[in-house]
Order: sequence, then structure tokens, then C-alpha cells
Amino acid sequence: MINNTPWIRHRQGSINDIRKELSVLVEIQKDNRKVMNIKRTRLLKKYNIEVKESLDQLIEELKRKVSAKTQRLSTYRKKQTQ
Repeated sequence: MINNTPWIRHRQGSINDIRKELSVLVEIQKDNRKVMNIKRTRLLKKYNIEVKESLDQLIEELKRKVSAKTQRLSTYRKKQTQ
């Protein structure tokens, strides 16, 4: 089966991790206090975010990364089914 290859599992795990971080960053952007302080400080420190403009840019960049990685997987799957 196609889904059992190690690089696909790794790629899907990477996509899931980025999506998790992306959802937390969107909540931070909305200034939602439900985001735990630990997650908030960890992500802001990881991506070195100090101002809101850089947060907006980071969110857009992560959206592009997720889109690109999912496109690679779908292209690979299409080639495998041909």
C-alpha cells in the first residue's frame, strides 16, 4: 500500500505538526486567552516573533508550506495510481 512508505508518514507527520502550530498561532493572532501561556511563549520564541506584522507573515508562510507539502503528496499519489 502506498501510505506505508516511511517518507509519506514523515511528510504527513510534518504537515500535521505545522497545522497544529498554525492553529495556535491564529488563536494568538486573535488574542484568544484560551491558548496556554506555555504554548504561546514556546511558539513565539521558536519563530522569534516580536511584533504582530511578523506574526501575520509567519502565518501566511506556514499556510504556503502546508499547501506545498500536501500538493507534493497528492502529486505522488496521482502518479502511483496511473
